[in-house]
Amino acid sequence: MPRSEAPPPVWFHERQWVAREIRFPDNPPPFGAVEFLCQSVESPSTQAYLTVYLQVPYLETQTEPAYLRAEQATLENLPRDPAEEAEAWRRLKANNVTATGRLLSRKQEAQGDDDPVPDGWSVYLLASKVPGTRLAEESSVLKDGMFVTEVYFWTLDRETRDLIRHQFASAHQSIYKAQVCLERQDLWSLYWDEANKKV
Repeated sequence: MPRSEAPPPVWFHERQWVAREIRFPDNPPPFGAVEFLCQSVESPSTQAYLTVYLQVPYLETQTEPAYLRAEQATLENLPRDPAEEAEAWRRLKANNVTATGRLLSRKQEAQGDDDPVPDGWSVYLLASKVPGTRLAEESSVLKDGMFVTEVYFWTLDRETRDLIRHQFASAHQSIYKAQVCLERQDLWSLYWDEANKKV
């Protein structure tokens, strides 16, 4: 009797989006990317980031009927971004890099009839979120009768900021040894786990 596989975990997004962009590379097709912060249905304290890459219509064709946008569809000539990101996650895991999350799932499929480019490509990458607070997290606080924006990193004391800098240097070395290039080397990519004093 064949073994039945457990159903994949179910996730839902907590926020509409965390980051988004649309790129029009020199070589077609154009594509968009959006990142959602998600939460596991089975284990609500477990979070992950879902990055969705998908082919988008060429400029000035976005409002054309679906059957015309479908003529732009391709499952070939995909941009490097999704493949490079999946490969980076593989290398991080193979090299036991502990300063990052893990790739939990990857899926590639054709878009549906109601999507931006029917039969065009789409790629989904689900990666675990490391514990802690994003160091670039902004909050609005009232100071001297005015609202000012504070970035989490700069609200920490000097000793903690220096510890973060030291740990980032170490984490960066382990990522570099795994032959992974960090596209963003800023506070947006870093999390501080206050409970464990760990980047």
